[in-house]
Amino acid sequence: MTCVATAQMPAPGPRIENPHIIPDPTPRPPDIRKQYDDDPIERRKLEQATAVKNKLRQERVIADTDKLVLLAQQLRAEIAKGDKGGAAYPQAIKAEAIEKLAKQVKDKMRSE
Repeated sequence: MTCVATAQMPAPGPRIENPHIIPDPTPRPPDIRKQYDDDPIERRKLEQATAVKNKLRQERVIADTDKLVLLAQQLRAEIAKGDKGGAAYPQAIKAEAIEKLAKQVKDKMRSE
């Protein structure tokens, strides 16, 4: 039997003996809150922009809600006048549209 000496193989990949620490060359962005929180003019502009945004959001929600009520009333009238053997497919489509619009209104009220 022959004895084969196994040599220690170095780990694959480059080996760094003396690593150098290089600082991040990317400058940090200025702290925006610190820059604009102290300025009363900028604060007032931000408050006005927020008020306008909230007013527009409220108008959109009211318009969508009005559409929702109209669709629900139309569906109710169709169901009330329809005969029992009639096609329910158009009513199902209208019900899906109502459901989709109601979800959109709910999402708008939560997110914005």
